[in-house]
Amino acid sequence: MPYWARSLDLSLGGSPFSFWWAAQGAMLLDLVLVVLYAWVMHRLDRRLDLGDGV
Repeated sequence: MPYWARSLDLSLGGSPFSFWWAAQGAMLLDLVLVVLYAWVMHRLDRRLDLGDGV
C-alpha cells in the first residue's frame, strides 16, 4: 500500500496522504499478525493437547 501512496499528493490534517495510508496499512498488518499468532497457538494447543491452561 505505501508504495502507491507516494504518488498521491493530498493533505489530511496537515500530514500528507501517504503518511495516513502507510499508518493504516501498518495497523492492518499488526492485526493480521495478531490473528495469525492466535490461530497458530490454538492449533499448537490442540496438537499438544494442552487445553485452556486453567
